[in-house]
Amino acid sequence: MTKDIRKYYYIMAGQVVYEYKGKVDSRNLNTLFTADHQHITSVELGQAQQALQIRFMKEIIPPSPDLKLMDVVMLSVFPLGHMNQEEYINEKRRVEINKQAQAAIEGKLTLATENPDGFPYS
Repeated sequence: MTKDIRKYYYIMAGQVVYEYKGKVDSRNLNTLFTADHQHITSVELGQAQQALQIRFMKEIIPPSPDLKLMDVVMLSVFPLGHMNQEEYINEKRRVEINKQAQAAIEGKLTLATENPDGFPYS
């Protein structure tokens, strides 16, 4: 089954440097990527760099002939762990956190005292 396939998950922070209507600027973004092995090869780095570019083009700047990508700088890569997709998504914990956040917004919960792990938040 697909959900049983374990992969190494990583998050990359990057900076896209661009020129838009004559002004050079940059934007920090992050992207998630996976690998079948613990070592990150040039293939995974290239895919992560492309993912940063795609995210930038889709989310930040509307398509324009005035836009020129100048560079994509990889700032950091952080390993998240070796897990399957279900473990990564962790839907049960996500639902708990969303309920806590909603209760805090409504004033029904103090997050510092209601941490389900029993540790106060700092």
